[in-house]
Amino acid sequence: MNFNEKRFAFVDIETTGPNSKKDKVIDVSVKIVENNQLISSYESLVNPKRYIPSFIQNFTGIKPEMVKDKPVFKDIAEDLFDILDGCIFVAHNVRFDYNFLKAEFERVGISFNASKLCTVKLSRNLFPEHKRHNLDSVIERCNLKIDIRHRAEADCLALVQFWDYLHVNFKTDYLFNAIAQQLDFIRTPLNVEKAMIENLPQGCGVYVMSSSKDGFPLYIGKSKNIKERVMQHFTGGLKSKKDMQILKQVEDISAIETQGEFSALMLEASMIREHKPLLNKRLRDYKQLYQAELSKCENGIYSVSIKDFDFIDPDKSYLGLFRTKKDFNKLLLRLAKDFDLCHKLLGIEKAKDSCFNYNLEKCKGACVGKEKIKEHNKRLLKAFKKYEIQKWPFDGMVLLKEGNISHLIHNWCYLKKVENQSDLDDSLNTSFEYNFNYDDYLIMKKFLNGNYNYEVLSNANSFE
Repeated sequence: MNFNEKRFAFVDIETTGPNSKKDKVIDVSVKIVENNQLISSYESLVNPKRYIPSFIQNFTGIKPEMVKDKPVFKDIAEDLFDILDGCIFVAHNVRFDYNFLKAEFERVGISFNASKLCTVKLSRNLFPEHKRHNLDSVIERCNLKIDIRHRAEADCLALVQFWDYLHVNFKTDYLFNAIAQQLDFIRTPLNVEKAMIENLPQGCGVYVMSSSKDGFPLYIGKSKNIKERVMQHFTGGLKSKKDMQILKQVEDISAIETQGEFSALMLEASMIREHKPLLNKRLRDYKQLYQAELSKCENGIYSVSIKDFDFIDPDKSYLGLFRTKKDFNKLLLRLAKDFDLCHKLLGIEKAKDSCFNYNLEKCKGACVGKEKIKEHNKRLLKAFKKYEIQKWPFDGMVLLKEGNISHLIHNWCYLKKVENQSDLDDSLNTSFEYNFNYDDYLIMKKFLNGNYNYEVLSNANSFE
């Protein structure tokens, strides 16, 4: 196997403790290597929303004040998943890092699987004459240049330098054979020919796993590398219940390649809404959306209520949209906890005097006049900032460019795919039906708020 064609994600994390079920990530670093070249990096401190034990503080140098204003894992989960998607997951003692991140992803509703490579085992294979293979020993033995230890980025950089060292000091075939021996094995589904998986494209797009060639879709997913992602469903121990069901039931795997990630995300969402696959929990269709609405009481207190959502007003921003009233109530409780908001003022509990949390020192006392209402209102708005539905920020339609095609978007509604100048000219004279979809909004928001290529249309614009 030519591993120069593979994409490797070198990962290191720091945590509040050793137990992935109850401890949390506080520091994460990922470095992506392809064709033995470092092509991208991702680093972030993470707020665990719990106390960092003193021995962890001493070990890592990460103090509570350093993570206080950093994102919680849920805030970075989608970006982190996109970076790791389709990569071979590499770490020193990989089971620890992998299991921790998998557990963190599961807590926010994301199913994560990847082929894993352990650099401890790889070191033992390549350097059998040495007894010690911890990271300190590897750094010393290979004369790696690392300024500090036990911080995610520095330790992750050590792994990349170790990787470079191996490529310099071992013949390619010998090294690739050692890597292949350490990679998780792939189980092929009972009713799927191996060639079906081998012939899957390695580009970006959507894949469909079905119970038969013309049967009901079991699972629909998207990836930057379709073949790698499909193989990850059948890798290693298969602890995921979903992957066990796929292994037993799937008989056909098909793929649709797209121009890029935006097309893949939009197509995945559309196909899941249409086919409602048995094993897809996210992106399911909904009959009714609900909107959180802010109102101001006579005493100046902001309160939040929920009501049915009918249609999007592009000139208006919304506090948040929710698939169910239960989702709203769960979020309100979590935000109250995370931002020390008063349960009485939020309407979560009815009390004559102070709320119950004030007695537990989890409310700053707005309910008894010890905190200014203005300060409580400010924190409430900050708490909902991430969930705000923005008003349409552009003066007209937007053309989001992706490869050889573009996508026409207006008022947070997807209008059509544009392939040439004629399409664009027709579009500017077309009266579109605007259909707002919450899942599509989240995708469009990510691309229109990020470093992606788009332009606001005027009649003078041309298609390029």
